[in-house]
Amino acid sequence: MFSVDNFYDFFVAEYGHNKTNNFVVTFQPHGSKDLHNLEPFGINPQDDQEKLSKFNRIIMHDQEPVFLDYMSTYRKSLANQKNCFIVENHRQQARLDRLSKLDIDLDIAEFLRRSVTNHGSIVVCHSEKNSRDIEILREKGFGTCYYWWHGMIARDWFRHWEHYQDLQVTDKSSGQRFLLYCRAVDGSREYRKTLLAHCEQHKDQIRYNWNRPQVDPTYSAKIEITDAVNSAVHLVAETLFDTDKIYLTEKVFKPMVMSQPFILFAPPNSLEYLKNYGFKTFHECWDESYDQETDAEKRLDQLLSLIDHIANMSSDEFQEIYQRAMPIIEHNRKRFFSTAFQDDLILEMRTNMSQVLFEQNQRHEHGLDNESSADGNDVQ
Repeated sequence: MFSVDNFYDFFVAEYGHNKTNNFVVTFQPHGSKDLHNLEPFGINPQDDQEKLSKFNRIIMHDQEPVFLDYMSTYRKSLANQKNCFIVENHRQQARLDRLSKLDIDLDIAEFLRRSVTNHGSIVVCHSEKNSRDIEILREKGFGTCYYWWHGMIARDWFRHWEHYQDLQVTDKSSGQRFLLYCRAVDGSREYRKTLLAHCEQHKDQIRYNWNRPQVDPTYSAKIEITDAVNSAVHLVAETLFDTDKIYLTEKVFKPMVMSQPFILFAPPNSLEYLKNYGFKTFHECWDESYDQETDAEKRLDQLLSLIDHIANMSSDEFQEIYQRAMPIIEHNRKRFFSTAFQDDLILEMRTNMSQVLFEQNQRHEHGLDNESSADGNDVQ
């Protein structure tokens, strides 16, 4: 199992400068999307800078979605709002100063390239499918490698709960019908405002922090036993919703760990994405056609109507569908904690990295490595 840092230790050992012509950069602090926060991982940037300057770069953009429009906003903010950014060391400050001097009219992909290196090629490692941002990067000559980072890390975050007796599969139909975690409602999560407003009418059936106490940002990676044993259906409010980009986080694994069925608020085809990893969903219990709806407003309406439908069931009706859900709940829990799931994730990463490194070598052999002007910002 991997934690945040030891996954990157493993990745660097497999694909870093000792094995390939690349060195790996990660965002520090974890979860940042600001380019001046990119730091080399697993090496001392003060050692042998001449040697390091000859390597290509692998950007680990796996903890957050790749949003090129965010990079555009970030670039426009650099000149006037440098003091509002998180800066952890003098290297990041120097990088921030250099980034603020780049031409604001640069193509956004070229801005990303010059933010990271002034020579060689760049591979972006990411955790999203059906992403136009990734397609654009590939069109601009970036290498890209997909794997499900949150799948790997969630197994570490939740590993302690596998054998906890109160989280084993039981009939929870007599508790509150729903459980909802919903911390932030800004940016890509704005759809949650509508979700929360709608859920007010079922307040007595939905376990949620209605008094709005301050919730720790890491809350989605924690398990609350009282929530697990006193609620039935988990309403998973994912980070992304109003997009075609599929990017599922540790949130989708919480109901599996807590032995609960779930309804997924996420981009279209997210349930199909889960099935591709060997998980089962709950079409035998309720209508999951929302997963095929590409219009975000219509998909949200379908999901809210599904909540109404379940909330209005009689006790006997709800117990009946919960009984149908229990074998699926048990399958998903076993699958999540299985070595086979972890092995599948690692194999997928290895396969995709082998392909992108092959492509990188082919481009180098044919002299197609992208060169940037000398005003770039080598991440060292």
